[in-house]
Amino acid sequence: MMRLKHKLTTTMLMGLSLLTLCGSPVAAATGASSSTTSSSTIHKITGKVTIHYVPGYGVAVWRTPAGKEVVPGKKLMNGTSWRVFEWTNIKGKIWYNLGGNQWVAQPYAHMAGDPENTEIIIHKTVTIHYVPGYGIALWASPDSKSPIKGRTLKTGTHWKVFSQLDNGLLWYKVGKDQWIQALYTK
Repeated sequence: MMRLKHKLTTTMLMGLSLLTLCGSPVAAATGASSSTTSSSTIHKITGKVTIHYVPGYGVAVWRTPAGKEVVPGKKLMNGTSWRVFEWTNIKGKIWYNLGGNQWVAQPYAHMAGDPENTEIIIHKTVTIHYVPGYGIALWASPDSKSPIKGRTLKTGTHWKVFSQLDNGLLWYKVGKDQWIQALYTK
């Protein structure tokens, strides 16, 4: 009797662990996020993202594209590549689905070209985050070979972002023919 009780308890705990890791059985089977809201649209996509972060470190994987609950113990190391199945834009931030309830966000996950290879309209404000006392270059376009001479945005200043484009690096448009690398913003 004691042995049967132990087996039942173990089976129940394993089942609860699977539900906790995968979300609902329907969400796990379909790859849909159980917390998708009607305010965001999830788009199907086929491709790969490469993780760009601090060498030797990894970025968190989230259960939902809103970034409210991290997948425990799951980090994607800098330089690794991962298959992408879906993407969504939540409050101006692009999230990539790596299968099931596993989401990673730009600017740490880069796809060569954004999900539809076009400029994505967003509205947010960013702060320049660079070496104190210095600034970052301003570019005429994400495809420019060199920055606009004499134009920098100082560390700590705030800028409105009107759109973004990912061509291997994530770029923010801060004005007409004025782009910055998102890597240097918060």
